[in-house]
Amino acid sequence: MTVSDKHQLLLAVVVNLYVFFLCSTNWNAGLSICTGIITAVILYIYVFRKERIRQVPVKFLGSYAAFMGLVMLAAFLTGNSGNVKSAFSLVTYSIPMWLFYLTLSKYPDLLSKLWYGLIAGIWVLNGYGISQLVKFSLLERVHGPVASPNTFAMLLEVLVPLLFFEIRMYQRKQMRSRYLVSLFTGIVSASLLFLSFSRGGIIGFCIGGIITFGISKIQEKKFLNIKKLTGILLLAIMVLTVLFFKAAVSYNGRTYDGERKLLWIAAYHMWDDHKLYGVGLHEWNDVYQKQYILPGAKERYLALPHNNIANFFSGAGLLGGVGYLLFSCCSFYFLLKSRRENLQNGFLLMMLWVFISFFIHGMVDNTMFGKYGLRLYFAAWGITLASLPILKEK
Repeated sequence: MTVSDKHQLLLAVVVNLYVFFLCSTNWNAGLSICTGIITAVILYIYVFRKERIRQVPVKFLGSYAAFMGLVMLAAFLTGNSGNVKSAFSLVTYSIPMWLFYLTLSKYPDLLSKLWYGLIAGIWVLNGYGISQLVKFSLLERVHGPVASPNTFAMLLEVLVPLLFFEIRMYQRKQMRSRYLVSLFTGIVSASLLFLSFSRGGIIGFCIGGIITFGISKIQEKKFLNIKKLTGILLLAIMVLTVLFFKAAVSYNGRTYDGERKLLWIAAYHMWDDHKLYGVGLHEWNDVYQKQYILPGAKERYLALPHNNIANFFSGAGLLGGVGYLLFSCCSFYFLLKSRRENLQNGFLLMMLWVFISFFIHGMVDNTMFGKYGLRLYFAAWGITLASLPILKEK
């Protein structure tokens, strides 16, 4: 084994540990140590050795930079350090994307070696959920190692599509042991997602899977151009989300359903009074309690209004709201276009499923603010972006 091979083996171990800590959501110290080691490797490769960085696709990079930049600008304009800190936290949650992209684009063989950390991390995550089922009952909402069942659902909304990709890949490669382990892990993980009883998570996951399957078939037949397909699908996602959520509410109404409607109305009034840069993401609850809480609202201590669009428009004004919508629309278009150009790339389908699921769930929750879910979301983006040049160069 050469020195170079030993270095890549050590890097593979560290990256797998990083994946493990990301998936399990435990052991922040381990995650920080792995982050530091991978960052040091990246600096060594691209600064000390001065190797060329693969260009990130401009369509994605532009919308990402605009989104993060506009949210940060809105926070600075409020003049409140807490708002700046909250906006900066959003930026830091995307760090896994850059770590994976810069590492995997340089060492593409690592893409096939992330399986060990992925499976181990998911089973730690699932273990908490299974222990709760044993301790309580099937009617108890599973929340895993995190405080909220909705947050637990967000984690699985990223991990289950990735597992489905792994299942499909190992089935094609006839790697029976990995296929069976991935299949069993996927079934258990999907079951726990449903047992979280997170309607936003379940609806997003199901609609995302159906639309992703439909897109793959449409693009393989090569009818409808990308712009028309993007417009039709965005409209379909919005309509299906509203219909499914209304059906879920009528089937099993919960006390906070009416509360969220009041929150969204209050968020609109906030934006109407602070159009350019909002009331501030950090100050949102204080402003809500003092001035905008509506009669009939019972939950006073809510960080944000449980809707990504309302979150950014009320908390970061036109700057943050437009930034979020720009990022969402451009990301969706980018995934559709990239998939059409790389029909054999399973990572693109995986990311498309994750993106749609997160977007839909974000219509009734704060998917763009949860630390654990957002880290995994951007990690999936990093893996997907790193896979593109590999296929183009073959």
